[in-house]
Amino acid sequence: MAGFCLLIGVFLVTFDYGHTGNDIRDTGSTKQQILKLSKMMAKLESVVEEIQNDNRKLKGVISELSNRLENEIRLRGQLEERVRRCEICLNEDDGNDVIMHQTSLNTTTTRKRFSGIRTPN
Repeated sequence: MAGFCLLIGVFLVTFDYGHTGNDIRDTGSTKQQILKLSKMMAKLESVVEEIQNDNRKLKGVISELSNRLENEIRLRGQLEERVRRCEICLNEDDGNDVIMHQTSLNTTTTRKRFSGIRTPN
């Protein structure tokens, strides 16, 4: 890439000298311009590398945030389902059962009020 840009720079310098009437054999200023162009190209290449690295990092961050969002949406759906089930249980409660909820997901149990028997819901 740098060699191609350097070649273009040399062509532009040569083309410019041809139109201004300056002698193309003025190697001192041409070499200086070529050196300046090659230094600028090296700086540009390092900037491009930094931008590409930043883009890779940003893609990783976006991917992580996307995964977290999907997980949060999944957990919210699970919680909404548990709330819905609790509402159904409360609406159907005939007074004989007591609803007990444990902290882990999907572990709702019912217990007969006076018998002490635990049965899965």
